[in-house]
Amino acid sequence: MFVNTKKEADSLTRLFIEHGIDTETLHGDLSPRERKQAMKKINRADVPFVVCTDLAARGMDIEGVSHVVNVSIPHELEYFQHRAGRTARADLSGEVYTIVDKEDYPALHKLQQQRFFFHYVDLKHGEWKEIEQLGSGYAPGKVRTKSSSSKSSSPTRTPNKKQKNIKPGYKKKMKEEARRRRG
Repeated sequence: MFVNTKKEADSLTRLFIEHGIDTETLHGDLSPRERKQAMKKINRADVPFVVCTDLAARGMDIEGVSHVVNVSIPHELEYFQHRAGRTARADLSGEVYTIVDKEDYPALHKLQQQRFFFHYVDLKHGEWKEIEQLGSGYAPGKVRTKSSSSKSSSPTRTPNKKQKNIKPGYKKKMKEEARRRRG
């Protein structure tokens, strides 16, 4: 899972652990010793989830990553591709999910212009439903579904990566729930 700040990484990791989910975190505030210990756990597959900042998006090759979840779109959009590139390595398939809010719609549009393809879903009454456009009158285009979810061989684009965006407002609900549990 990717987040934009160290604070978000620590907070989400704590939330997962509080709910009994083994999780490791990676970000720039870890000491070299902490980072080495975390990487050992990750490489041995001792933990099913890793929450990290963009520090981990480049140059890190963790075997067997099948899914990437962007809890937030990166501030610098070029990191989107690096995050997505952590999965679907060595001709394996993988999926990338991105949780978006209304403020993210312009960034999604820019990513589409860079040839990223998205498949939109919304959470309604506890079930995922396909949608053709995002709410509030912003329609970045028709839903594009690609049957292939393997990584493209192109070094600059991942047009075959199947992207899923989760309901706008979900991040806010998740943050409110985390605050409620802490307080």
